[in-house]
Amino acid sequence: MSKISIFFFIVIFFCFGYLKAQVIHPDQVGGEYYDVLEMMNPDIDQRLYEHPAILSKFKKDSLTWNPWELDFRNPEENYFSILPIQFGLNYNSEYPRTINDGAVWKGKGLNSSVYFGIQGKKGILEYSLAPLIYYSQNQNYQLATQRGSTNPLNYQFSNGRIDYPQRFGKSSFTEYDWAQSEVRLVYSGFTFGASTSNTVWGPAKYNPILRSNNAAGFPHIEIGTNKPYETSIVDFEFKLLWGSLEESDYFDADKENNYRYLAGGFLAFQPRFIKGLKLGFGRMMYKRFNEFEAIDLLVMAYRYDDADRNPDNPNTGNDDFDQLAALSMEWTFPEQGFEAYMEFGKNDFGGVLGGQEPEHSRAYTLGFSKLLLLKDDKIIKLAYERAVLDRSKAAFLYRRHNIWYQHSYIRQGYTHKGQVIGAGIGPGSSSDVFDFDLFTKNGKLQLFAQRIRFNDDYYFDTFNDQFHHDHEWFLEAMYSRTIDSWLISTSFGLTSRKNMNYIQGNDSNNFILGLSFKKFFDRVKK
Repeated sequence: MSKISIFFFIVIFFCFGYLKAQVIHPDQVGGEYYDVLEMMNPDIDQRLYEHPAILSKFKKDSLTWNPWELDFRNPEENYFSILPIQFGLNYNSEYPRTINDGAVWKGKGLNSSVYFGIQGKKGILEYSLAPLIYYSQNQNYQLATQRGSTNPLNYQFSNGRIDYPQRFGKSSFTEYDWAQSEVRLVYSGFTFGASTSNTVWGPAKYNPILRSNNAAGFPHIEIGTNKPYETSIVDFEFKLLWGSLEESDYFDADKENNYRYLAGGFLAFQPRFIKGLKLGFGRMMYKRFNEFEAIDLLVMAYRYDDADRNPDNPNTGNDDFDQLAALSMEWTFPEQGFEAYMEFGKNDFGGVLGGQEPEHSRAYTLGFSKLLLLKDDKIIKLAYERAVLDRSKAAFLYRRHNIWYQHSYIRQGYTHKGQVIGAGIGPGSSSDVFDFDLFTKNGKLQLFAQRIRFNDDYYFDTFNDQFHHDHEWFLEAMYSRTIDSWLISTSFGLTSRKNMNYIQGNDSNNFILGLSFKKFFDRVKK
């Protein structure tokens, strides 16, 4: 995009009025506010399993708690709106730290991003054009030593089985991404559309196993419910999708394997006779695009058995597709301001979540949050989440399996443009998150702590001691404030990384600074 085009967009945006329009980009405080708003307003349409970045699906015409006075529109209206424009700055002093921020890569040094766009509805047509432009100074830092023929900029602890760069090139760069853009037809509660948005699947807040906002949204078409479909016994939603995953520039030089075909779907429901309980099941499958066949469009319907094989490619066994699946449960108690959730996933899923060894190739997240109501619409939210992606100990004894998000045949793994589509902590890792949020009429104060132990699967395959674990503690304070039509956020964080790249005593402290300005605009009814 030329400089003239960028200037043209910015000038148009600042010539319009004000609106709190409904697109939540990754790494923004709007998502956390919306989670609290749902619990405080239990009579509105509740998301069951899918957490989209485009919020126009959910009617919000009577909110009892909405201190920021966000203007959630009635989705029955035709309209055109200018989306908020947001400018963000981030600084990493020692090494990259970039988790759950979509397409943006926050390398060492200065990083910046600009979000903008338009959104509208005309009859059954709904659309959002919500791209971003971002810049990364991408300064050099200590990379892991190259192993074998793996690209020196790629991840070095997987034997070339994942496209997961340590550094995106050797110089600064600017990128454009379609981000939260989509066009869809919506009729009688169902939808068909094309999208690149960062939709999150499952109840996990920080490390969803199957689909998160850690990577850029991948281009896909989808069909399913547009919002939870209500019946007298159960509310449900489902979605089927077909998409394309792209390799980064830092994996290999083979242009024939740059793309992977992906198919996925989920089904979730909420029984009317058990208040607040939500159950869901999601599944993703991907293969090399240069091996795609027309029958693969139906793979979600017929491929379940571990023994299924591709007769035309016997060398792959049943690995011409990699399969991931997860079962989830979320239980909310709005009157008490409490929710608890779990997600149980299987790597190399072959149709059985349990069996004789349910721990084989498993991953899980467990979490809860509690709201404490104060005076003047103030709310404290306390949250904790544990995510575990490393192998069970039985796997090290006698029955091994692929590390989560890596693959022996589809060697780019479960990634898009070099970032993991699932949990942002990465393959074989575990995490604990502690989160304190104070919401007030004018903003939010957040105190955040996270512990990550990186790729224990590699660690236990390589070391026979307790002295080389690569692990990190992250502490951050963030303050956001609304001022008229602006939302201004600032943050300061510190990471303490120990034994980086599994080198004992290779420690580093990384200071992280953040600042963002978000401007809201008016909607024009059509």
